[in-house]
Amino acid sequence: MESMMRRVTPRFAAFLTADILLLIICLIHLPSVFYRPNVPFDVIKSDGYVVVAALTDTSSSGILHPGDILLKWNSLDIPLPEALEFLADLDSIGSTVSIKFERPHERPGLAGAGGEQSTVVTLIPYYPSPRFLIISLIAGIIIWCTGVFILWNAPPDLNATVLHWTMIAFGVTILITLGPVADNWMSYVTRFLFFVSYTGIVALFFFFTFLFPRPRHRNRVLAALLTFLPALILVGGMSVFHLPDIRSRSLEYFLPFQAFFDAFHVSLFVYLGGAVFNIIHSLRKAELREEKKQLQWLVWGLCLGSAPFLFLQILPQLLFSQYLIAEEYATVFFLVIPFSWSMSFLKYRFLDIEVLINRSIVYSLLTFFIIIVFGLVFFLVTTAFGKQVAFGEYLIVAGIALVMAFLFVPVRNRLQDIIDEFRWELSVLYPFAQVKDLVIQYIEIEKNHVLPINTAMIIALQRKYLQTINNFCMQNNLTLKFVDNIHFASERALAVSDPQALAGLVMSVYITNKHLSIIFSMNGKPVSFKIIPLNDASEIPGHIIRAITPGENYNMSRNSLSASFIAGDNLSISIVQTLRDSLDIDFIQFNPFDKIKPEPKLFDNKNYSEHFNSFSPAAGIAFRVA
Repeated sequence: MESMMRRVTPRFAAFLTADILLLIICLIHLPSVFYRPNVPFDVIKSDGYVVVAALTDTSSSGILHPGDILLKWNSLDIPLPEALEFLADLDSIGSTVSIKFERPHERPGLAGAGGEQSTVVTLIPYYPSPRFLIISLIAGIIIWCTGVFILWNAPPDLNATVLHWTMIAFGVTILITLGPVADNWMSYVTRFLFFVSYTGIVALFFFFTFLFPRPRHRNRVLAALLTFLPALILVGGMSVFHLPDIRSRSLEYFLPFQAFFDAFHVSLFVYLGGAVFNIIHSLRKAELREEKKQLQWLVWGLCLGSAPFLFLQILPQLLFSQYLIAEEYATVFFLVIPFSWSMSFLKYRFLDIEVLINRSIVYSLLTFFIIIVFGLVFFLVTTAFGKQVAFGEYLIVAGIALVMAFLFVPVRNRLQDIIDEFRWELSVLYPFAQVKDLVIQYIEIEKNHVLPINTAMIIALQRKYLQTINNFCMQNNLTLKFVDNIHFASERALAVSDPQALAGLVMSVYITNKHLSIIFSMNGKPVSFKIIPLNDASEIPGHIIRAITPGENYNMSRNSLSASFIAGDNLSISIVQTLRDSLDIDFIQFNPFDKIKPEPKLFDNKNYSEHFNSFSPAAGIAFRVA
C-alpha cells in the first residue's frame, strides 16, 4: 500500500523526530501533574476582592468561612483569584500556608467579624484521583497520533504541514497541562512549551482555513504574518512575565502576565470564530460534493469538540474567574475533532489522503474509538458521583461495562446500516420527499408460508408533525409518550380483547371516510400493511379481493385466513353485513368495550351501542398505557 511504503525524506524524518521528542517530554512531565497542590477552598472575585466562595476541605481550611476576604498568602498580597493557583503550584501537597483574611462586618454571627485575622491552611491535591491524568493521556495520544497520521499519509504540501502541526500542538497542550513548579529546568521548559503549543493550536488552524480548500489570500507570507504575529506577541508576553516569577517564586509580574493570559483567552474566540467563518464561507463556495463533505466534517468536529471548553471553561473564567465544568469533561469532547477528521480522511479523501484500507479494519478502528470514549465517559460519571475517591473500586465495573459496549457496537452498526438502507430506498421510491425530515420505524419480518423471503415493514412520518404534536403537549402540560397509526392502535385493542387475533393468518380491515387500511398478521405479528385511498365506499370490496388474491410477493388466499376483523370510523352494522354478503367473508366487528364494565347509563348511549368501532384506536392507546 502506498501509505505504508512512502519514502522517508529528510523533511519527514525531521518532523517525525520532533513529534516523538515532544511526546517524550510530555510523557515525562504528565505524572507530576498528579502531585499538583491546590488550596482547600474555592474563591471568586467580588467588588474587587478575592472572596472565599466555598470550602472544599473544611479540615484543611483553618478557620476560614465562605464570604471571608483573602488579603495575603504568607507575606504576599493576593491580587486575583488566579494568583492562588500559581502560588499553590510553587509549593507542595501537605504544606501549610499562612493566610491573612478579613471577615466583613455584615456577618456578625461569626467570631472575629469586622477585623483582620490569620489562619493556617494545608494544601490538598489539585486532582484527588488519577482520572484527569488517564483522560488527558488517552486524549492527548489519540490527537498526537492523528497528527502523525497526517504527516505519514498526506502529500508534503503546506496544507498538510500546517494541519499536522496543529494536531501535534493540540496533543502536546493536553499532555503538558500545568503541574507543580519545581526548581529545575524542566518547569521552565514545560511552562514555555505549554504557552507555545496552546497558542499555536488556534493560530495554526486559523491559518489552515486560509489555505484550504483554496488560498484565500494571494500573498501567503502576508497572511502568515497577520495570523502569527498576534500569537507570537501573546506567547512572548506570557513567557516574559511568567517565567521570572517562577524563578523568584513571587507575584512581582503576575498582573501583567494575567493580562496577557486573559488576552490570549479572548484570542481563542477570535481565532476559532474566524476559522469557522472561513470554513462556512468555503462550504458555500464549494461545488464538488466531496469537497462539501470534507468541510462539513471539519466544521462539525471543530464546533462540537471545542464548544464545552470555550463556553463552559474559558468564558466563565474570563468573566467570573471560575470554571463551570472540570477540565476532564471538556477534554473528552476534544476527541470529537480527530474522530470527525478521520471520517473525512477515510470517506472523502480530506487533504488528498488515499488510505487503502478495508471496511472491516475501518469498523474495527471506529469500534475501538467508541469503546475508548465510552470508557472515559464512564470513568467521569462514576468518579464524579463517587467524589473521585473510589476510582480503584470502579475498575471491575468499568471492565464489565466496556465488554457490554463492545458487544453492543456491532448490533448498533447493523441497525444503522438497516436504517441507512431504508432511507436510500425511500429516496428512490419517493424522490420528492425529504428523507432526512422523516422519522422511520420498522418491523423485521421473517419468511413464512405467506412471505417467501425475509423482509421489513417500514413506517415513516414527517418530523414536523411530531414536533407540532409535541409542542401542543408542552403548551398544555402534557407528556407525549408515543404516536401511533389509528389502525395499529386498533390492532392493539383487538389483540388484548380477542384471542382469535393471535392465531394463524388474520386479516384486519379499518375503514375511514377517505381511506381503507388492511393489515395481515401471522400469529399476532404483522406481515403486510396497506393504506388505500377511497373515492367511494363501493370500491372497498374490490380492494379487499385484490389484497387476498395470491400474488408474486404474497402467498395468501381467502381460504388461508383463520379470522377477519373489521373496524372503522362510524362503521354501521349494515355496511359490515353488505361486505360479508358480497365477499363471503365472515367479518368480526370488533367491539373494544367488550372487556369493560361501563356505568348503566352508557347502555342507552348510541356511541356505546352503535358506534363502538370508532373508539377502537382510543381503546388500543388506553390498553397500551395501562
